[in-house]
Amino acid sequence: MYNTTNSVVWPRLPTVANGGNADPNRANLKVTQFHGAATTSPSSPGNYPGVKVLIDPVDANVFWNGSYWAVTFDVAGFSGFYVHTNNYNAPLPIVVNYLSGRKQGSDHLLNWKVTCTSTPRATMTLERSSDARNFSGLYTITADAARCQQPFDYTDANPLKGMNYYRLKIVDADGKITYSTTVALLNAVKGFDIVSIAPNPVVENHFKLNVASALAGKMELVIFDMQGRLMNRQTISLIAGYNSMPVNVANLSPGTYTIKGSMNDDQSKVIRFVKQ
Repeated sequence: MYNTTNSVVWPRLPTVANGGNADPNRANLKVTQFHGAATTSPSSPGNYPGVKVLIDPVDANVFWNGSYWAVTFDVAGFSGFYVHTNNYNAPLPIVVNYLSGRKQGSDHLLNWKVTCTSTPRATMTLERSSDARNFSGLYTITADAARCQQPFDYTDANPLKGMNYYRLKIVDADGKITYSTTVALLNAVKGFDIVSIAPNPVVENHFKLNVASALAGKMELVIFDMQGRLMNRQTISLIAGYNSMPVNVANLSPGTYTIKGSMNDDQSKVIRFVKQ
């Protein structure tokens, strides 16, 4: 099915019919690792908050064992993994440059920018969810390549009560689907919450902290080790809307930690993360 559907743009996967372990298409198989916890179930490549890493397994580690295909490679941490092939000469038809959101009174203002590199048009649907799993379409626009050069915006004048999650579903002229990352906006008079950190596990000395806040203000962020010892304390400025900010954890040794925030009399949920 993969070879039949994607062979025009993507190289082919190996098959038993084409020689099994003798199939030269074994060299085409790639795996993309998406860091972080999936925001939907079942998940798709656009439903992970963290960075993505392309893995090219050793050809000998892609093999038919007589019953099924097996692929082995070294990896650290838990993530989402998707098998595909890769054509380095064919750029992705659509790249999502950003999706951002902020509050203005009771309205939620969404802004995004895409780059259409090899498709004459793109149909973009802004989707909304109350649980970050079940999304429904909110607004749809079809743009040609020239219109794609300009930013897009939409005002959600009737947001759901509580947390609202937004993402873009983009379909190119050939029917290929691309999803953006998810942003969250809190429809409330006050309050805030940590939506996620990405990547988790933290593979370098920093991660992105994603926070939704009903009001602008100062949030105190604290990090504890698993013995309850305070390891890091800092103050971060929040806008009324979706905030995505880098947090430096170079002072932390490899291990497991918890992070939470406080703002006025409100407390965020506690999130556990691993630094590798």
